[in-house]
Amino acid sequence: MDEYLPSPLPGHQGRKSLQKDSLTCAQVGAALDWSGSKVNRMETGSGRVQPSDVDVLCRFYETTDELREFRKSLARQAKTRSWWQVHGSGELHTCGSYMPPEDIDRAVRVRLERQSMISAPDAPDCWFVVSEGAVRRDMGDRELMRVQLEYVLDAVQRPSVTLQVLPFDAGTCPTTGPFTVLGFPDPEDPDVVYRDGITDAMYLEGEPHVREYNRAFDELRAAALSPRRSMQLINSVMKESTR
Repeated sequence: MDEYLPSPLPGHQGRKSLQKDSLTCAQVGAALDWSGSKVNRMETGSGRVQPSDVDVLCRFYETTDELREFRKSLARQAKTRSWWQVHGSGELHTCGSYMPPEDIDRAVRVRLERQSMISAPDAPDCWFVVSEGAVRRDMGDRELMRVQLEYVLDAVQRPSVTLQVLPFDAGTCPTTGPFTVLGFPDPEDPDVVYRDGITDAMYLEGEPHVREYNRAFDELRAAALSPRRSMQLINSVMKESTR
């Protein structure tokens, strides 16, 4: 929208209109009675953009009616596509025997990039519940498994990471398959459920979906070992593997 001139900001009447790139997020937010952080999220693509917000912005920047309606339609389409998204060969896989080497490399890079978020200065709070089978099943040789378990033990020392192991004898638990509930600090950004697949990834939105997955996660946490006992189990498995 750089080619359009915005309306004068409050307190700037009579002055020459500023180009968009001369305005800060706080200035735009003040003009629209929004928070500056909301404008920043819209600019960086880190928050949802509603068609109504697009309408307000386009009127603020005095775009043509045709362009305003076109961009509102894009916002509506983006909202529809957010229910699912295909990632192709960059998707994470539980088994790569059917994948060509270059696709396996891409999948590994995606996994490593996701793991790096845990050690970032602004790391999100993460709470994991994993099956005991994931702790005991050898992936590669025993030495590689030991290194992986050591990584887990190191990761849970971070205040933002909590891990529980769901033991074999936990009894009946929700059968959901792997899933992630993504929560955001701003109430304007609703929680989303993410489910991983072999060829695609599904995003479930809406209060009913999120509520049911949160309920399932709470049941899994209640059935799992405490974080302390989970670490004891992992240490025990590591000792067994060195015998």
